Amino acid sequence: MILIESDFFTDKGKITALNHHNSSICSDIAVIEKKCFSVPWTERSIESQVFTEGSINAVIRDDKAENKPVGFICGQSVSDECELYRIAVLPEYRHQCIATQLMEYFINKCKNNGIKSIFLEVRCDRSAIVQSLSHRC
Repeated sequence: MILIESDFFTDKGKITALNHHNSSICSDIAVIEKKCFSVPWTERSIESQVFTEGSINAVIRDDKAENKPVGFICGQSVSDECELYRIAVLPEYRHQCIATQLMEYFINKCKNNGIKSIFLEVRCDRSAIVQSLSHRC
């Protein structure tokens, strides 16, 4: 498993790395999942993703609201490639560049681990995310 040694602070909150010492974070991700996706991952699916070797995961918390988890990103690396599985931000925290911060963290983590390509599979009814990402690239 890819572990991150410290937390990262941004102007929007605190990005926390996921590792074997904070497994309760899986229930926090499950809450975000239920509020952001019509077909959310189960806690078991989340645990499987978070604790799989090669996974790259982070949660961002609002340090002004009792460290409430407000967004997360997760993906899986194999060799020099990585697939971005999920990125989510609670609806009430959107349009504050939180997803951008999570993406920047994820991309930098991939680069630092020798990843050369990042893939994202998107359902056809999610064209807004494709447009958003393509405008930023």
